[in-house]
Amino acid sequence: MNMIVQDETGSELEQVNALIRQYTITLQALEELSSFLQSKRHSSGSVASESGKSAPNRSLLDELAKLEIEMPSLTYRGKKNLLSSATKAYVLFFEQLIRDFPDKLTEVENALAANARLRSPFGRDRNNLYSNKDKDWIEKHSRELADGWFLDVNLDPPPMLEKVRVAAGVCNLVEGRDYTICLPSKNSQ
Repeated sequence: MNMIVQDETGSELEQVNALIRQYTITLQALEELSSFLQSKRHSSGSVASESGKSAPNRSLLDELAKLEIEMPSLTYRGKKNLLSSATKAYVLFFEQLIRDFPDKLTEVENALAANARLRSPFGRDRNNLYSNKDKDWIEKHSRELADGWFLDVNLDPPPMLEKVRVAAGVCNLVEGRDYTICLPSKNSQ
């Protein structure tokens, strides 16, 4: 984690601005790299420039390589997605389940409810994801997925990972073989 220290090399504001620039460069590099890799997959073996996508900016990738941080990602059945947040990786995993295992979703919902302390984080009724919360709060902290399913996204990465593993188990997905998910906590960056 970067620390802000005020010294003769610059003010605290300048150091904050430097950290923001570093973060922006990292996100730009990841977005370019992800887009480039996806275009290569869809180009059926042709070079990326033929598919209309140019190679990622080399200087951005060099900056990214210098940073020692874990980035949120989901590799699902061989397709790797670099994402900008743990929540996006978590949501994408459940979207994949909805697409690939529509007959297992009620079983996933029941397994997650049985594993939950207070409520199920996944279900057909958004209002059942939370207790004693108003409509605006519920809409802010849940995501509507495909086919009328909803997901609680008001979670930190460790509970997200636990829910992914429970859902994957119901669908007989094996971590490391069928999927790999990286949900770094905010404190690890």
